[in-house]
Amino acid sequence: MSTEEIQLNEKLIAEFMDYDMPNGNSKDWNKALFEAKKWYIEHRYYKSWDWLMPVVEKMEEMGFGADITPHDVTIIDYVTSNEDIRVVIQNDDNYPKIYLVYLAVIEFIKWYNQNTKPLNNE
Repeated sequence: MSTEEIQLNEKLIAEFMDYDMPNGNSKDWNKALFEAKKWYIEHRYYKSWDWLMPVVEKMEEMGFGADITPHDVTIIDYVTSNEDIRVVIQNDDNYPKIYLVYLAVIEFIKWYNQNTKPLNNE
């Protein structure tokens, strides 16, 4: 995963968690990234269970469950009565479990943002 992908994923998670993020265009964001470099070094969601698990817990509070095994991570929608599967990340490359959960969280947030936020024209 490239540094740029990691930064975009960190931003995605931080926004989902309602952490204060800079407003405006990407220039503002890049400036904020530069100024908050220490924050980003210390708060890598893909490296720390201490940072990643609160994201999973927030998902659970919203009615979604994470089924985490060494072989895969599945995010299930318990909000609906159908228990629909929203994300499945297979461990085909023998990644560490934290990295699988991180990938599942990213895919869940992308799904959640696409399916729950109102469209701009509404």
